[in-house]
Amino acid sequence: MIEERESYLYIQTNYSIYVIQDDRVVNHIDIGKGELCSFATWGFITKSGYIVSLYTRDGSLIGNINFSKEPCEIVPVQSGTIIYTQKERIKFTIS
Repeated sequence: MIEERESYLYIQTNYSIYVIQDDRVVNHIDIGKGELCSFATWGFITKSGYIVSLYTRDGSLIGNINFSKEPCEIVPVQSGTIIYTQKERIKFTIS
């Protein structure tokens, strides 16, 4: 998958995400067997099993969120993300 957003180009391979700006790799993220879930105005979201990771647009890690059960749906919003599990709706705000 290749996606262009503003001044960044995102290339996802089987196990990695490369963030490219001005024709150079500015970040490399090893996602293992995870996946790139979605983009948001503040960055992007990956999921690997029970772990959801939030990144800035340049690929810097904002943080990891660990769940006891695998998240069902991840919805990016302007100020963060809303994550649904089978029993809960959890909103995370990035400031």
